[in-house]
Amino acid sequence: MKNQKLLKIAGVLLLSAVMLLSASAVTANTKKMTTSYNLNTQAQGSQTMNRDVIWDNGAYMGSLLSSQLDTAYPFNSQVADDFQFGSGQTITEIIFWGGFWNGDPINPIDLNVIFYADDGSGNMPTGAGSNDPTSTALLVDFHAAVSGVDNGDGMYTYDIVLNTPFVAASGEKYWVACQWAGDYPPQWGWSDSDTQQLHTCMQGFPLLSVPYWTDPGYGDVAFQLLGGSPSDTTPPVTTCAITGTNPVTITLTATDDISGVDYTMYKIDAGSYATYTGPVQVTEPGDHVVYFYSV
Repeated sequence: MKNQKLLKIAGVLLLSAVMLLSASAVTANTKKMTTSYNLNTQAQGSQTMNRDVIWDNGAYMGSLLSSQLDTAYPFNSQVADDFQFGSGQTITEIIFWGGFWNGDPINPIDLNVIFYADDGSGNMPTGAGSNDPTSTALLVDFHAAVSGVDNGDGMYTYDIVLNTPFVAASGEKYWVACQWAGDYPPQWGWSDSDTQQLHTCMQGFPLLSVPYWTDPGYGDVAFQLLGGSPSDTTPPVTTCAITGTNPVTITLTATDDISGVDYTMYKIDAGSYATYTGPVQVTEPGDHVVYFYSV
């Protein structure tokens, strides 16, 4: 009887130990999820040569900032960084660097490239304080099965040609976010940069109590934007204003919102074309025809 009682007690203790181990395993898995991770890699130089790089946000350093859309868990984290051009540009391609932690790396992966407007403060994108700011984005460009180039140090290079080119206006500040669309584990993050341009990158991870948008304290993230000035196939608009009677003054005004106006040419009646430099006066009585165009 004593032996049976001891066996029952031992069985209860063993069951309790199993339960404790199971509980601790679940707790440890939950605590592993983090907003960032350091791969301890060395800064790498630009990997693009003879390309139309219109914005260079520096080389990757190896600290990964969580930017992931998990529809199963679920959670949404994003990292966004800002850029600005002195003249209008069309972005056709983006190159960036990222990696994995808390699980084995995956390749290829699905990726979102998200463009936001600035919220007007110059400090963050639109959508601050929401659980998911994507609905405020100017463009969400999804890419399935993107193969990253393994750099051998835990970091992958991703080169994406946008499905929809993004047109950036002159002088306007924008933000871009690169996000893995995949389930935890593992976690994926965008690498920090060795360069600081404009404002620091901003992050949101509401599941871990990091609201959109919060400065994660890592400076910028590493990426390059490729493209160029938007193609302009529309000629300038030239208007003609005629004032006065004797003499008559002809004033030409040309405008072009994309590439600007190089020059305006005009002629009166059967004369030769001349470059327009200012208002022209006609003193000869009678009807006249004015011809003009701008380039």
